[in-house]
Amino acid sequence: MFHRRFFKGFIVYFTAFQIMHLNNFYVILGSLLVIAGHNWSIFLKFKGGKGIATAWGVMAASNPIAGILFFVFSALVTLTTKYIGLGNVVSIFMVYAVSFFDFLRIDTKLIFFIFILILPKHIENFVKIYNGTELKINARLGKDE
Repeated sequence: MFHRRFFKGFIVYFTAFQIMHLNNFYVILGSLLVIAGHNWSIFLKFKGGKGIATAWGVMAASNPIAGILFFVFSALVTLTTKYIGLGNVVSIFMVYAVSFFDFLRIDTKLIFFIFILILPKHIENFVKIYNGTELKINARLGKDE
């Protein structure tokens, strides 16, 4: 199931940029719309996922380095904190932060808007972390801490 969500984002960005050669505004707009469509699907009465896999697909299609950095940052933060949602959101922010290094050629605007689009879906996770009620990755996997 994960791969479908990832490739949903990847294919939209890749098609708009590499095949249709759309201007950057439309590439970013299409990418954000596919994430928003996943998060707030009209077919699910405006409910949906949290958009991480779809956003990762967009990032990977826009720049493989961004996709790899997201994966590495997410793994490191999640393994350190034991919170998957925190790892994902912090990782998008970290990719945004490194996007200012011009030699990486990561689209800063795209990553910024992805971060803004993803953040509201994770506020509940942050509240649960604050309240101490969020499940850690060990609990999700059925293992003791």
